[in-house]
Amino acid sequence: MSTQHKVGKDVLSFQPSESPVKFGKGKFTHKILEILKEAERPLNVHEICVLADIHSWVTGKSEIMDLVVSGRVEVFKSGRHFLFRLKK
Repeated sequence: MSTQHKVGKDVLSFQPSESPVKFGKGKFTHKILEILKEAERPLNVHEICVLADIHSWVTGKSEIMDLVVSGRVEVFKSGRHFLFRLKK
């Protein structure tokens, strides 16, 4: 049995989009940035969601990670939690 996977022609000819996705442009971006700006310490996802009135943890995490990818927010791990703060 072969362990190689067959790849379709469409995958091999993939070209990136001419207009790349712009991260950090979500609905809650401004609120999250304001909360992190005013915070005295780094915050975790749950704390940010509560303060920004984001009812879905998944939405909050997604918005925060978009800000991390865009370079506006720093993330680091402390124990089991990811903590976020504005990039200095």
